[in-house]
Amino acid sequence: MVAAGYRLSNEVSPAWPGVWDDICLSLNCLIANAPSLNIDTGRIGTIGDSVGGLMAAMLALDERTASHIRAVVGVYGVYDLPEWWRVRKALNGSEDPVGKLMGRPYEEAREDCENFSPMHRLQERTSRLAARFLIIHGNQDTRVPHDQSVRFIAALRDRGAVYDSMFIPGAGHSWFTYAKDHAARRRVDEEPNVTVAPRLLRFLECSV
Repeated sequence: MVAAGYRLSNEVSPAWPGVWDDICLSLNCLIANAPSLNIDTGRIGTIGDSVGGLMAAMLALDERTASHIRAVVGVYGVYDLPEWWRVRKALNGSEDPVGKLMGRPYEEAREDCENFSPMHRLQERTSRLAARFLIIHGNQDTRVPHDQSVRFIAALRDRGAVYDSMFIPGAGHSWFTYAKDHAARRRVDEEPNVTVAPRLLRFLECSV
């Protein structure tokens, strides 16, 4: 397993487009070192949560990287940036994570937001997807509403993709990854990860 780091937005520098460059560079580095790491470059799986779920899915949809990806696990992922911008604006007009990501208002970055959205990439595809998808979301997520996953699953179905899904009753955001200083983040032996982990492992075994 390889964990890819990527740049984040700060007060003086937005993450876009460098954040996507970082992820693609990480995959390129993995492929370049595949022999020494004993990696089959045609059977790579990607896993990410929240915006990491967006990028995990993008790797399976971008024509430059899709041929290497056989499995995608997205956990409470952002799959449609324009729709997420509309939802966040309605909930809290002063908070603009999409504008912070792009470094400019959504109205000026709409084309880039669509291009960086798995939903829009998927709707533009004409060929069958090589990757299988496991989409996981809590039905009480107020940060990234689970409708993001519902709509993405519908688009996968419309494109004839192979997918599975899990909606976790009562679960919110951030629980999938562990951090001591974040109360919402859970260990693998805590719910809902106790329930999710066996299903995730079975999915990967069947996919890659």
